Amino acid sequence: MIEIATFGLMVFTLIVGALLRDFVRAQRDRARAARMGHLVSEFTSQPVESLVYLIGEPFETTEAMSGRALFVWKSPPNEKLPRGSGLLTLIATVEPEGLISRIEWRDHIS
Repeated sequence: MIEIATFGLMVFTLIVGALLRDFVRAQRDRARAARMGHLVSEFTSQPVESLVYLIGEPFETTEAMSGRALFVWKSPPNEKLPRGSGLLTLIATVEPEGLISRIEWRDHIS
C-alpha cells in the first residue's frame, strides 16, 4: 500500500513540476515580448549608436550599396537582451545618416 501511495505522490509531483515549469517559461516569454515591444517603439527613428550603446555590438552587420545597413543582434549570445525560450533576433534597418528606419524582433521557439 505504501508503494502505491509513494508512486502516486511521485507522479503528482512530476505533473505539478512540469506545469509550474511551463507557467514560469510562459511568464518569462510574456515579459520578454513586452520588453522587446517597448524597445522597438523607443528606438524607431533614433540613432543606431544609442541602440548599440544600450545592448552592445551587433552579432552581424550588412551594408548595402545604397548606404543603408542591416544590424542584427541575437540572444543568446547577447547578454543584454531579455532571456526567454529559444532564440531572440533583433533586426534594425539603418539609413545612410545613421537613423533607424525600421526595427523588429522575432522569437524563434522550438
